[in-house]
Amino acid sequence: MGAPERSAQRFLRLRREVEAELAVTLLLPPEARRFLEDYPQAVGSSYEARVLGSILADFYNAVERVFRRIAEELNGGLPAGADWHATLLSDMALDLPGVRPAVIGAALRDRLDEYLRTRHLIRHTYGVRLRGERLRELAAELGPLVVDFDGEVRDFLAFVDGLAGG
Repeated sequence: MGAPERSAQRFLRLRREVEAELAVTLLLPPEARRFLEDYPQAVGSSYEARVLGSILADFYNAVERVFRRIAEELNGGLPAGADWHATLLSDMALDLPGVRPAVIGAALRDRLDEYLRTRHLIRHTYGVRLRGERLRELAAELGPLVVDFDGEVRDFLAFVDGLAGG
């Protein structure tokens, strides 16, 4: 097998891995919606906040896995430093001539940033300190956000298809 075939396989694998993560993101808005319907009042307990926080963290974990794979294959690796998560998100909104186009637009980057910060809070604080009302707002916005994320990443995958030769 020649080098061009191996490169094509790399990009096809990248596409499939990204699509698998996109599929995960599509499962989460219905979960969030069901939670909001089952608990229509403001999140009143740390238990409820933890459940909702877990759904939101799962979403951003899938987003970050998409970005990690793209960075590993096309950017030459992940950013370094303590704030690499935020840098990775910012990098995905950059057009890198000769390397790749922007994966997402600046507006989507800004929307995703709040989910990144929320995931950080969920991971690094006590559940009793989570703000239930803000989690509810983020959960309510999850459906449209997932649609926009899916669309922009799929547009980027057209570039990946070109790299794979098809």
